[in-house]
Amino acid sequence: MSIQAAVNSLPLEGGRICVLAGTYAETVRIERADVTIEGCGAQARLRTPTTGAGLAVVHVLAARVTIRDLGLATNGQIGVLAGQPDLDAEVVASDLVLDRLVIDADEREVVNGQARAGIDIRNGRRVVIRDCEITLHGSVSDDSAMFVRGTDLRVEGCHIETERTTDSFAAWGGIQVGGGTTQVEIRRNRIVGGVGHGVTLGSLEWIARTTTTTRTQTFGAGTGLQNTQDPCAPVQEEVRPVEVENVRFDPETAGDLSDITIVDNTIELMNGNGVSTLTTLPLADDGEQDLITVDRVAIERNRITNCVVQSRSLAANAPVQKTKKLQPGQQDVFGQFLVSTIPPAGIALVDGEHITIRDNDIYDNGTTDPAPICGVCVVFGNDILIEGNRIQNNGRRQPASIPSMSTMRAGIAVSLAGVASNQEQQNVADPIGSSLRVIGNIVEHPNGPALAARATGPLTVEDNYLLSLGNNATAQLAGTAHAVSLVDVGLPWEGIDLPEGEPSPDRWTFPPRTPEYLRREPGGTQ
Repeated sequence: MSIQAAVNSLPLEGGRICVLAGTYAETVRIERADVTIEGCGAQARLRTPTTGAGLAVVHVLAARVTIRDLGLATNGQIGVLAGQPDLDAEVVASDLVLDRLVIDADEREVVNGQARAGIDIRNGRRVVIRDCEITLHGSVSDDSAMFVRGTDLRVEGCHIETERTTDSFAAWGGIQVGGGTTQVEIRRNRIVGGVGHGVTLGSLEWIARTTTTTRTQTFGAGTGLQNTQDPCAPVQEEVRPVEVENVRFDPETAGDLSDITIVDNTIELMNGNGVSTLTTLPLADDGEQDLITVDRVAIERNRITNCVVQSRSLAANAPVQKTKKLQPGQQDVFGQFLVSTIPPAGIALVDGEHITIRDNDIYDNGTTDPAPICGVCVVFGNDILIEGNRIQNNGRRQPASIPSMSTMRAGIAVSLAGVASNQEQQNVADPIGSSLRVIGNIVEHPNGPALAARATGPLTVEDNYLLSLGNNATAQLAGTAHAVSLVDVGLPWEGIDLPEGEPSPDRWTFPPRTPEYLRREPGGTQ
């Protein structure tokens, strides 16, 4: 009896199927609830059939399904697909458990036969993926090894590896958290190898518009960034439209993320960043741009090493700078903090509030190229805590090997803190609370400043060890700090909730126009 026949023979209330040792060349579709499928480890193995292969080897379209102790060998198929690929599909895969699966994903020698994700969760709810092994073999592929999207998801204790093709990686790899996801925990995983990031935050939807119809499609993480038809082609510097069957698709963000926990993982040998927002999107005609926002994110106790191969790593299109009218003479100061691309970094976030980056080991990344990288970079954010991290030897020390460099290629780099992610302009700042706290970090940076930050609100830097070994630029800008560069344009604490008549010249001595300065709106020009 086949596994599918066993599933079909279960009563309506579900049941348990025991898969004996052997190889089963079939696809399995589970459309009834309360089903458990158990094997005996890799000895019980499902593989892609030679004919009639569908989108996935196992497709789950029901609630309360458990699959454990099985091996899957896929060729051009997703290993386990839960839910429908459509972005607006209703939740059908809830209370799903995937436990101790061993998945080998490879390509198939047909058109569009690239290796696909080992596990793909689409709009799931209450999903646990535990102690699984996924190997994405050496096919050129824009898929991540694991994709998760939905609410209340946990990925724990998994080993996720992307193999090389000869001397380099060709598949995106890693774990991708799709747009619109909330309440996700990624804990105790080992993530090794790939063109992309170790943990990719965010995803895109692709829109084809004609005069009469609008069509929405989802593709892999690397779509629009890497050319899957040419493994030697460099990764694009920005997300570009793609053409499928003579139809043009343009990218849009698939939604923001919130309540993300990334803890106790080992991430190594990624061509891209360790943990990173996927990308930013091309500028619209009116100059606006979508940013993938990640709110309430905790990135703690991870080890990120030997990532960021700059000759092959991806760079993203520049975020639109949230502009503020500057006083005469301020342009040069603020120019140090402009970010033209999402920088290569151990950890890189574009936009968000309530960000905690704590107790991570980030070292030996970007050592193959003299161009500078960051240990930690946040482009826009509010209520940011960077605490207790060890950030060492990220970048290659090779003096006078590049013409110039940005201050924002620092061990810790924050382009602008103190701006809520739902505000369009930096002059709508949050003067209450703390925009940025940098506490108790060890930073030894071989190429660039140890710390560079700009803020519009309260800024705390204390108990850090901050060392810069200089930088590799032949041209050194005058007036540029080489170890620590901080600019805070927000109101001081004394300017918050001042009583009427304060500060009084009868009780205080202060420079001219101080009362006007303290009473101005954040971002004002007085």
